[in-house]
Amino acid sequence: MQLSAGAVCTTLLYAAQSLDYAAQWLTEWYAYNDNLLKKLGGETGKDRIAGFIYIGEKVSPPMERTRPNFDSVVTYL
Repeated sequence: MQLSAGAVCTTLLYAAQSLDYAAQWLTEWYAYNDNLLKKLGGETGKDRIAGFIYIGEKVSPPMERTRPNFDSVVTYL
């Protein structure tokens, strides 16, 4: 079930972006909130939220987030 949910979310992103929309999948703290789960019709202990898909109009190129220096986090054996 988890893999199926992930496949659905990924496919939604691909579909939206192929139609020239901006799309993002986020699993933030509210995906783990039992009150929100109940409001959405889920059952605590049985159902889970895979995340939220945000789809909208592209108004500017996406900003790249700050990432650590590659050489400082990767080592070779």
